Amino acid sequence: MSFAVTVTDYAINLFTAPGAAKQHEAAIYKNGVKQDGSGGTPDTRITISGASSTTGSWSGTLPVASGDRLLVQSTPTGTPSGSEWAIGVKFVATTDGESHGGSQVFVNLPSAGGPHFAAPNQWSSIGWDTTEANVDALWDSPTDVTIRDLRISLGTQTVGTGPITFTMRKAGADTAMTATMTVGQSAGSDMTNEFDMTQGNMWSMKYTFSGSPGAARVASFAYVMYAPYVPLTESAIAIGSDVTVNVSRAIALSVDGNTNVLSESGVVKAYGKFSVTDYVELTDGQTAPGSTSGKARIYVDTADGDLKIVFGDGTIKTIVTD
Repeated sequence: MSFAVTVTDYAINLFTAPGAAKQHEAAIYKNGVKQDGSGGTPDTRITISGASSTTGSWSGTLPVASGDRLLVQSTPTGTPSGSEWAIGVKFVATTDGESHGGSQVFVNLPSAGGPHFAAPNQWSSIGWDTTEANVDALWDSPTDVTIRDLRISLGTQTVGTGPITFTMRKAGADTAMTATMTVGQSAGSDMTNEFDMTQGNMWSMKYTFSGSPGAARVASFAYVMYAPYVPLTESAIAIGSDVTVNVSRAIALSVDGNTNVLSESGVVKAYGKFSVTDYVELTDGQTAPGSTSGKARIYVDTADGDLKIVFGDGTIKTIVTD
């Protein structure tokens, strides 16, 4: 993990049930320590048993710091049927706007030739390839993000001869984000450099080395995708004329430092005093809205074209007739 989070839930879906009188037990390990309730750890164990059960889940609080390593261990009882596992994890970032990226695990590190390339954000059946175009990944999210805080880990393995270097690339060119490991090291990071990704960008991870890396045959890497939540002040916004803003989730505009939970879809919430220099525009002709306790709603009624207000107790008054 490249940033601090709290794991609050995880769930498992087996492709095949364990079988009668058989079971799988899952548990999260953090930095090699089983999180089973002993020694002050949360109990993250999930048991899936029987001939028909294929799902299980856990909810709780598991703090994770930047640089921590997580894995899920399976402990079988009674020789259960072999099965692929689907695992989903829910976490809450300590810093607003941060999201987890990467988690490429057990990628075979080449020991000859190069440079070698791999997709930085998805599993690839190709793995490492000397042709970047074969593994270049498309950033297709409409959300622009900043990629930062790159971490690389070889687990318990170390570099035999080196150095070895991992470099993030964008549009076929190196970015400044690199993580280098020298002889005897098993981890590297770049917590300083960052770069932006926008829809349509192509990117990859480049691996280079000197000599023979030795026993290090696998690697895992993670990075932060940061989409900043920016508090807006009176002096921070300048919106030109005739601008339409489409809202797909709640947006809070705060001029008084208020902290608000964005939980409503398609809602813009304004906190503090706003001064309008030009005019406020309402759509002409709206179905009368329902009432909401503690709030008043102004609208132009489609029934008669009059400007009205509905108070929190449901009372409707006409402000002016058309």
